[in-house]
Amino acid sequence: MDLEDATALRAPLHGREPRPVRTHWVDVDGVRWPLRQVVTLATGVDRSRISTRAAHRALRRLGFETSEAPPPPPGEVPDVTALLDPRNAGAAADFLAAGRAASNEPGLYSWWADAVGAADLTRGLGHEVVPSLVYAGRAGGIRPSGVRSTNTLWGRLATMHLGGRRQFSTFRLTLSACLSPEGGPAVGEQELTDWMHRHLRVAVLPLPIESVAPGEERLLELADPPLNLRDVPRTDLRRALARRRKALPT
Repeated sequence: MDLEDATALRAPLHGREPRPVRTHWVDVDGVRWPLRQVVTLATGVDRSRISTRAAHRALRRLGFETSEAPPPPPGEVPDVTALLDPRNAGAAADFLAAGRAASNEPGLYSWWADAVGAADLTRGLGHEVVPSLVYAGRAGGIRPSGVRSTNTLWGRLATMHLGGRRQFSTFRLTLSACLSPEGGPAVGEQELTDWMHRHLRVAVLPLPIESVAPGEERLLELADPPLNLRDVPRTDLRRALARRRKALPT
């Protein structure tokens, strides 16, 4: 279930009681429910992974009244359109060859799949993935707690995505879930890295640290990358991906 159907959203609330409202609420048929409780019941997403601002937007689109949405993250919303243009995406090998100095900054990135890679992902998920932008994210920035992350585009992409292990990289975990045989052994780390080099391209956008979080929110809103699971609408493809990730052998 996603947040695209007001009638379907009401069904999981039947027979349940709203928890005490602390800050953010949604009015469902005259009853105020905690915002995250409703989204968790309706989608199955753990409350810790729910973006309050995204939930406000989704529920208001369905016609529900909500409390005032929290303010956007600090920092000016940057122009992220460069990450939506495939002409700005380059081979992973070229990114690595440029070295740490070329991307030793916080920022945003987008991963693009070619036709063969998209076909591989489609077979694994049982849902069509087109050759296009498939995943996007951020490196560094200011967390909701106010803590400033020291991560950089080089650290995220070179060290974690292309040189790490799936236990420490959400994107590698996602790709492993798509490419591993269902119920079988997980694809090997080197095999996964080789597949990424063959079938993926990456675009990067360095940003001031205070612009990373608002930029990511804007990027996900515009791109809606199919392999992202956080702060995006639920879809059948994303449900299948979540199941495959959960079933992936450790």
